[in-house]
Amino acid sequence: MGHHLFLGYFVDTYGRKWTIILNAMLFTLGALLMATTSNFQVLVMGRFILGFAVSLSAIAECIYIAEIATSGKRG
Repeated sequence: MGHHLFLGYFVDTYGRKWTIILNAMLFTLGALLMATTSNFQVLVMGRFILGFAVSLSAIAECIYIAEIATSGKRG
């Protein structure tokens, strides 16, 4: 739960667009690590990076979509 507080600060500081771009790079890095390694520790590191990226995605992309949606389409 503590990482959500840090990620919210990150999104507010660097902006939604750049956070989503960074997040795409994190997803790519984690997937490449997992796909190309034969080392267990590197596999775990790739899983950790992907978990971090999923958490960041859950925050940044929801906020971004809520901000760009027209008022008639918001909840």
